[in-house]
Amino acid sequence: MTPQENIELLIRKFSRGQLSEKELDELELLKQTDPNIQKQIDDYQMLSVFINESKLIDIKNIATKAHQKAIKRNDVIKKAVVIGSVATIAFLGIAIVWYTNTEKQTILTPTDTIKKNNKSKPNNVTEKTVGLAPKGNTIYDSREKSIVQHKPVTNHTSSKDSIQKQLENTFVDNKIIEQPTTTQKTNTLNKATTTPRQDSTMRLDPCKKVTLQADFSVQSTCKEEQTGSIKLNRCSGGYKPYHFQVYDIHHNPLDDFMHLEAGHYKILITDTKGCTSWQEIIVPEKSCQNHYTINPFIGETWETPKKDKKGHLKIVDKKGNIYFSQNLAPAEVLFWDGKSNNGDIKSGYYLFYIQYEDNSMTNGTVTIIE
Repeated sequence: MTPQENIELLIRKFSRGQLSEKELDELELLKQTDPNIQKQIDDYQMLSVFINESKLIDIKNIATKAHQKAIKRNDVIKKAVVIGSVATIAFLGIAIVWYTNTEKQTILTPTDTIKKNNKSKPNNVTEKTVGLAPKGNTIYDSREKSIVQHKPVTNHTSSKDSIQKQLENTFVDNKIIEQPTTTQKTNTLNKATTTPRQDSTMRLDPCKKVTLQADFSVQSTCKEEQTGSIKLNRCSGGYKPYHFQVYDIHHNPLDDFMHLEAGHYKILITDTKGCTSWQEIIVPEKSCQNHYTINPFIGETWETPKKDKKGHLKIVDKKGNIYFSQNLAPAEVLFWDGKSNNGDIKSGYYLFYIQYEDNSMTNGTVTIIE
C-alpha cells in the first residue's frame, strides 16, 4: 500500500469512527506535519454528508410519488361511485314519472263514447220515438202519426263496426291529447337530472408560506486556480430532507463543490414537498504563493492546480534537468508523490511549470524533504 493510499484509509476510518488508538496517533502526527491532511478530512466528511442527503432525498421522493398515485386512484374511485349513484337516482325518477303518467291514461268504454257522441249532436235535431208495427215492413211514427215504409237492412254488422271505429278513433284521440303532457314531464325530469355538479374542493398550496434558508461556509481559491469550495452548515424552513444543486455563472449544474474557481454561484434548495428557494454564493479569490514543501517519505503529496483546459506539467531540478513530466487533461488534478519518471525519490529544490493549451502558464517551486 502506498503512503497516499494509507492516508486515505486513515481518513475513511476516522470519518466512520473506526480508528484504533495507534492509527489515531498516526493520523495526528500526519496532521501536524502536513496541514493538507485536515483539508482532506473536511472534504471527505462533506462529500459523505452530500451523498447521504442525496440517498434520503431519493427515498423520500419515491415514497411521495407512491402516496400521490394512491390519492389520485382514490379520487377516481370516489368520482365513479358518485356518478353511478346519480345515474341510478335519475333512472328511478324517470321510471316513477313514467309509471304515474301511464296510470292517468284512462281508456274510454263504449257507453262513454256513445254518450259523448250524443252530446255532440246539434240542438236542432228532434228526437223521435220509433216502434215496430204489427207487420214487419212498416214503422209507426208516434210524433208524425204516419206510417213509414221500412227499408230492409242489408248489413247487420255495420252499426257495430261503426261503433268500434268510433271507439278506436276516440282512444287514439285521447292518447294523442294525453301524450304531450307525459313527454313534457319526462323532459323536465331529464333536464333536472342532467344538471352538472360543481366540485367545491380546493387544493391548498403547501409552499405558499414556506421560506427556505441555508447557511454555507465558503473556502476561497487562489488566482487562476480551482481550489475554492462551498460547504453546507445548516438549513431551515420547509420540510426535511433537503436537496441542493449548485449552478455556475452560465447556469450549468455542477457535481463538484470542492474544486471551484473564484466567481458567483447560485444554489437551488428544494425540500421534500417540492418547495424551492435560490441563494447566491460568491467564492472569493486570494493571493497564493506557488511554493510548496512535501515529505513523500511519510505519504505527503503535492496537488496540482485544477483548470478546465489541457496542460503539460514539467518539474526540473536546479540544473534544468527534467525530473518529472506529464500531460494533464481538462479539470484533472494530479497528486504528485515526489517520484521522478524513473520511479526514484530525491530530496531537493525543484521548479514546476504547467503550460496550458491557450499558452497561459502557472509556475512555482516544490521542495522535497525527508
